Amino acid sequence: MRFIGEAAFSHDEALRKIVFAGACPVIENGCFTDLPEDAVIYVPDDQLEAYQAAFADMDTDLSAQPSGKNAVVVDNNGFREEDFDFDAATGTIIQYNGSAVYLCIPEAIGGMPVKALGENAFQFSRTLAYVTLPEGLETIGNSAFANCFT
Repeated sequence: MRFIGEAAFSHDEALRKIVFAGACPVIENGCFTDLPEDAVIYVPDDQLEAYQAAFADMDTDLSAQPSGKNAVVVDNNGFREEDFDFDAATGTIIQYNGSAVYLCIPEAIGGMPVKALGENAFQFSRTLAYVTLPEGLETIGNSAFANCFT
């Protein structure tokens, strides 16, 4: 999971337990509004700080509790090569069109090495919060990650 929208779990009087198994997604404020006082959210032990930080920015009395397990990791958070507009001749990612929160930018797309991230390539990403840059990357263009607002 990458993103939980506003009011996704709000006003659910029967909900008592939520268990997250993966890395902390982007969670919009108001996601857990007006849940029962005894509701508990369990998160992977190795992600506890990330979830606590996400909840600290919300208007909720709920807090993340450790689940006793580590996060289930999905390689590259499910990115697809189709998520990238890519200029194979220059090795440049022109635009990212995906919705990953945790993105490991690939070393190659269509068998061609990724050498550059173009100007504005990830600008205004609504979900992107963590990025791993590939080995062999030579250039990051102006405003490549500007105005990302997770």
